Formats: sequence, C-alpha cells, structure tokens
Amino acid sequence: MAEDFWAPVFERLLEDYAFLELVAVDSSENDLISLVKPNRALFARCARFIKKNRVLDKPALAREMLAYSRNDRALRQIILFTWVEKNPQTMKFPTLATDVESESKLLSGAFGSPAKVRILAQIDPRPAARPIYERVLSIISENVAIEDVKPAATEDSAGDEAARNNLAARIAELEKLLESFKVENRQLKKQVEQQRNELTAQSRRIEDFVGRLKKAEYTNQSLENESAGLRSRLAYAEEQLKKASVAVEIRPAVDDSEKLAAFEAEIEALRRAVDNREATIRRLDAEKGELTAKQAIESDKDRQIEGLRRRLTDLESMSQVGPRLAGQLISTHKEPCGQRSWLFMSISGRAIFVEGSLVSRTSLVCEEFAILQLNRENRPVAIESLEADARREICGCVEVCGSDLYLVADSQRYQVMVEIPETSIGLPVRAVWLPEFAERRAGIYRVEVLAQHDRPALVQKTADIRQLRAFFRVSRLNLARLGELLRQQGVEYEISADGQMTFLADYHEVLAPLRMHVKIYRSCKNAACQELAGGEALVREAAAGQTCDFCGCQLPSEAVSVAKTFSGQRVMIFGGDYVGSEYERVLSRYNLSVEWFSGFRSLGELKNGLGRPDLVVVIVRQISHTLLRELVAAVNRDSLPVLYSSRRGISGVLADLTDHFDSRQKNI
Repeated sequence: MAEDFWAPVFERLLEDYAFLELVAVDSSENDLISLVKPNRALFARCARFIKKNRVLDKPALAREMLAYSRNDRALRQIILFTWVEKNPQTMKFPTLATDVESESKLLSGAFGSPAKVRILAQIDPRPAARPIYERVLSIISENVAIEDVKPAATEDSAGDEAARNNLAARIAELEKLLESFKVENRQLKKQVEQQRNELTAQSRRIEDFVGRLKKAEYTNQSLENESAGLRSRLAYAEEQLKKASVAVEIRPAVDDSEKLAAFEAEIEALRRAVDNREATIRRLDAEKGELTAKQAIESDKDRQIEGLRRRLTDLESMSQVGPRLAGQLISTHKEPCGQRSWLFMSISGRAIFVEGSLVSRTSLVCEEFAILQLNRENRPVAIESLEADARREICGCVEVCGSDLYLVADSQRYQVMVEIPETSIGLPVRAVWLPEFAERRAGIYRVEVLAQHDRPALVQKTADIRQLRAFFRVSRLNLARLGELLRQQGVEYEISADGQMTFLADYHEVLAPLRMHVKIYRSCKNAACQELAGGEALVREAAAGQTCDFCGCQLPSEAVSVAKTFSGQRVMIFGGDYVGSEYERVLSRYNLSVEWFSGFRSLGELKNGLGRPDLVVVIVRQISHTLLRELVAAVNRDSLPVLYSSRRGISGVLADLTDHFDSRQKNI
C-alpha cells in the first residue's frame, strides 16, 4: 500500500493513548529497554521497573512511557513504528481480500495472537473488514480471552503483591539500619564528649610531664656539671696526696697521719658523691625515657580524638544541610563530557544521579546500600555506606571455573559478580566482598590488581625484533606473518624499514591479549622442521620432554637442568610456611642472600624494618591478610621493589626470581 494511504491512519493512532498502551504492552522487553535507556530523563523515571536488563512490571513501564510521551511525539512514533516493523506477518492482513478464507486464517492465529488482532482491528481502515474483526474478536473473547487474560492478570497481581512485599521488607530493613545509624551517632557524640574530657585531663598531664621532663633535664645537666667538678677535685686531691707522700719520704719523719686521714676521708666522700650523682643521672635518664614514651602514647590518643572530632563535625553538618535518603548504588556510566556519574535508587523508588567525584571519596562499590545527603536544593553533597561493618576486603587470585570467575584466598572461594579484564586472571588482586542482602547475592563487587612496585612505568610504543622475541619468549619470529595475525585481531601498527614495529600504546599492553589467541609452535633442530618453522609467526625451540609440532617427535628428557646463578642480590620472602626455611637453604645455592619470614606474624616484629632489599617476594597463597596489608603499605611507603608470586614451590619461586631479575637486567 502507498505511504500516503497509511499517513492519516498513523496520524490518528498517534493521539490514541489507549491504543498506544496496547502496542507498548505487546512489544518485547528488549524493544522497550532499548527505547528507555538512551533517554536519560525517561530512564530516571522508569529505572524502578528495570533490573539488570529485565523488566519487572511491563504494564507499569508502558504506562510510565506513555505518560512521558504525551510531551514527546517522536517517542510515540518510535513505539508505533517499531511494533509495525517487528510484526510484518500481522501487517499482511490489510493487503488480503475480506472473504471467508481470510477470516478463518485470522481466527486460526495465522496473523498473530489475540492481542495483535485487537491492535490490527484499530489499524486497518477498511470498512469492509470491520465485521470480520467484530466476529473474530467476539469468538476470541468467548473462548481464548478468558483463559489467556485472567491468568496473566492473576500472575501480574501476584507479581505486584510479591514486589510490594519485597519493597516493604527492604524499607523495614533500611529503616532499622537508619535507626541504628542514629543510635550510633548519639553514642559517638557521647564518646567524643568523653574523649574531650579525657583530652583536657591528658593535656594537663602532658604539660605536667613536659615540665617534669624539662626539670629533669636541667637537674641532669646540673648534676653532670657537679660530677665533673667533683672528678676534677678528686684528681687534684689524688695528685696532692702523691706529692704529700713524696714529700714525706724526702723530709724527715713528721707525724702527718692526721692530714693523710683527712685527705683519705675527703677522697672517699668525693667518690661516694660521684657514685651517687651517676646513679641519679641513670635514674633520671630512665624517667626521661618513660616520659617520652608516655608523650608518644598521648600524641596517638590526640590524633584519634582529632579524627573523632572531624567525623562528628561531618555528621553534624550532614544533619543540618538537608534531607537524607537511604538507597542503593545501581549502576555507573560515563557522561559525554568524560566524567563518570552513578545512579542512586532510594528505597522509595526515587532515582538520583550522583557525581563520580562524590562517590570516589568513599570506598563504595556498585550494589552497595548507602545514605545519600542532599542540600536544600536537593543536590547530593555527601554519601556514606550503610554496610561498612559487613563488607570485607580480601586479597587473593582470580581463577576461572566453568563460565564463572572466583576469588581464591586462604583455601576459600568467593564468586566474582562483576566483569574484569582477562589480564587480571591469575594475578594477585585486592577485592571487596558484600554479603547477601534483599535481592543482592553475596560475592565480590570490586577487583583491583595489586601494583608491582618494581620501577617507574615506561611507555614503550616501539619494539624491534629482539624485544618482540623476548616478549613472546620465542627463538624465531616472522615479522610478515606476525603482521597478518595483528591485522586479523584488529591491532593497528606501523613497521619501519629496519623491522621495528610501532603501536598506538605500550607494546606490552597491546600484545599481552594476543598471547591467548595466537599459537606458538615448538620445533626441533631437524632441518626440515626448521624450514617449516620459518613460515610461522612465532616458533619456540622444543625443550627436553616436549613434542615437535612439525614432525611429531618427542625430545628425550634431560636428567639434570642448569640453574641460573645470581649476583648476590638480597631477597626477603614473606609467606609460604609450607616450605619455610627451605627457601633460605636451597636458594642460597644460587648466590642469593635470602631471608624468609612467616606469613602469619606481624611486620612489627622486625626490629630494624625491611631495610633496602633488592626484592620483596610475597607468597600470596599462604599469607595472612593482616601481614599482606602491612606489606602493601610498607612497600608503597618506601618504594621497594616487590614481586607477588602465586606459586609457593621452590622451583616456581626460582623461576619467578629469574624472570624478574632478567627483565630488570634487560631494561637497564
């Protein structure tokens, strides 16, 4: 049919909102979601009906869309024309003759369900087709509609009742959390008031300690001066005694016993005075040390009280500026300007967009429940977690099990509920675990790869054939074939006349995903195999016990392997208690200075700290989370080179050490 024939029909139907509601309800969920998501204002209104690309209440979503489309003619056109395009079989009926055969086909369902027939009855403008539609709809109402519509209505009402019950339960739980938050706030105020009183008393004690310390230092200095004077007087008295003894021997015998006795008594008194002064000095030094330690403890308490004061100030400012909403962080996306924003859904169904900078100040993750603070203009100004005590921070490695990802830590497995890059699999990571709550499942909702603090990151976009061979760990590399593989994977690059490849980013990051998709062939030293290997992109020499990919021969295994000898590097190993001190005994054979420390002790037991080792090795599969957090903070603070090893065997650790120091030697 001509387009001008349908134009007035569609123009009339675009103003019939009851008809458009039938069309929207009959449309698929994916079509409705694809119409809602690009429109930010419409998505904010309809977000409560959509959960993880699934429509919770389709009739309610259709009504909300039509209410919004009253001021958006383009949206009404898209709803109608999308249905017309997705139902070509139904739209064929207006092209057929209005006879008994067409009526029987329409009644048999050849042109769609009863819902589609009702929509078609309002679209078809032919007067001759009107009696056919009336008869067919009458029959459908008597036979099919009762069995089709009523169960659907019952299911919808049951679904609505379940949704209301779930929402009421969530509201009750969040109200309890909010009430507990208020109680904690009041308790915190009382604690801060007590801390203030303690701070005043501690300040007085500190002033007293400082005064006593200064007085002790002054007394100590005076006693040292007096002791020095007494020593000089003692030395002078001894010298005079010697002279007197010599004079007595020279002069005729004179009875000077009384003088000698007086000198000896004075010398003895001076010695006792010196001993007393030295004992007093030692006692004052001990008191000085005790006062210094007490002053350090009081300083720590002062810092804690200052932190409580700041938290109380933040809570008081939050309680004065505007309303607070309890809800959940639903999703995040990037704005056209490049900034990231979050969608916050309150327990009452109110959708609010929160700036990413506001969320980044906290440790909140997606799906976490929080309190959102609004100002008087209803703009978000602060956000705080409601699950700070329930969430856990876990360190471990991510592994693949079937189609799911799991975080493995301390022989326990936690399912990863968010998408992560493939490059993070097998690496040591720090993750955030949230418990089961309402409709959210328990699992990992944030994954961060632990940084390897080895050296400053250098961006190397250009690599020659030697660097490429080292990166892929191959003995032969065909640049032409490698270029074909890169083009097949959609990797952009440029190659110069001297065989250097230049990429758009660091070549390590660009080529790392290629290792999972490109086959690396193994070749023996047979001339025919070497000739065939020249036509492949990446070829590695077959090691002992491996099979050649060209001739199928297996190389004999070697009984003894040659181990690398190092140059006396100092290595500190934490964790791996299953192997323990064997690390020191075995690895010292390779000219390494190895110190092993248990993975279940505190870092504070090291009296001299970590020092400046050449490398810190962390065995992540056998170490406590407390020590791991202390090590991460220590290596960040002192900028120490660190290697997180997922292997605990001596041969595996030795291989990691070899790769680490070899890569450092190549980069020097």
